[in-house]
Amino acid sequence: MATVERLTNCTTGGPVFVDVRDGRIVRLTPIELSDDDKGDWTIEARGRSFTSPRKTTLSPHAMAHKSMIYSPQRLLTPLKRTDFDPKGKRNIHNRGVSGYEPISWEQALDMVTDEVERVKTEVGPAAILSTPGSHHMWGNIGYRHSTYFRFMNLLGFTYGEHNPDSWEGWHWGAMHMWGTVSGSASRSSTTCSKTPSSTPTWWSSGPPTPRPPAAASTPPSRAPPGASG
Repeated sequence: MATVERLTNCTTGGPVFVDVRDGRIVRLTPIELSDDDKGDWTIEARGRSFTSPRKTTLSPHAMAHKSMIYSPQRLLTPLKRTDFDPKGKRNIHNRGVSGYEPISWEQALDMVTDEVERVKTEVGPAAILSTPGSHHMWGNIGYRHSTYFRFMNLLGFTYGEHNPDSWEGWHWGAMHMWGTVSGSASRSSTTCSKTPSSTPTWWSSGPPTPRPPAAASTPPSRAPPGASG
């Protein structure tokens, strides 16, 4: 019987151990921390002690990655409309009506390359609209703060800005909680937050005074009405 190899992976729902046998995933589990791993914390409150677990935490969808990877409905190749001919009749009136057929990755890349060249030649690079998603799947090419902009700027395009429909919770929440956009607390503030208190003080910034991301790391000029600290 083949041995099981334990690997690690940073999924979009948290880091996991991946047990593999004969090239197939056997199971995914949260990473169990060893004695050498640091980061323990303990909060004393009302006569009880709360200590960090010695394993990583995962989102529910991360635990389903094995099922997703081996799902019979998973798409393994690019698909093309059956009646779409990029060099002939495109039959755009059949979008959403005609079926799809699998094509190779080489065919798909050639098709995209030809379309980019056609649009730039016939209309101009401004006709190419692109925008990254709010969630980046831990990737690199699609990461909006990485090679995505380098590639698209070399290509020439129009950027479609969108609402930070996921980041606003982290972005503004971090400032209101920690006083900085980084979302990290200093040791002194962390120590204070673990001390029982009947009157926590809001000391960073307030909802009535939101500012654009460019100025997010600058301390607020005024506190919310009625606040002190």
